[in-house]
Amino acid sequence: MDESGFVQFGLFDFGHRRNKLKFGKFDFEAKKHIEQLTLEFVGGSERLLKCPQQMHEIELDNTDDDGRAWTLASLFQWIKQNMLLVNNCSMLICGNSVRPGILVLINEVDWELCNGLQYVLKPNDKVTFISTLHGVNR
Repeated sequence: MDESGFVQFGLFDFGHRRNKLKFGKFDFEAKKHIEQLTLEFVGGSERLLKCPQQMHEIELDNTDDDGRAWTLASLFQWIKQNMLLVNNCSMLICGNSVRPGILVLINEVDWELCNGLQYVLKPNDKVTFISTLHGVNR
């Protein structure tokens, strides 16, 4: 790599003249970024988790399994695979979204006002899950 950040992919000798081919920049010092998020489960939703506590600090690679930026939709699937008790998955996550009766806040704002499932997560976001479903005591 030369001082401009270009990678030299080929060196051709044409008699007394040498030509360098440059095909673009490549950052050899790029590091894997980590998304740090806070997940909060309240209103009974914390009981659906393998580790039933309200606050969870998590770290994710900068892209999801498909190489794309983390969205709320991909976070829901990650939670389903990594945090929920197997028999409780459908009580929080339903298909690609949350079950009706679960309120989701992103940094204290209703997720539907933040572009819903397509919201791209940012480092230090706080995602809160609030169960509004209540049982009946008889």
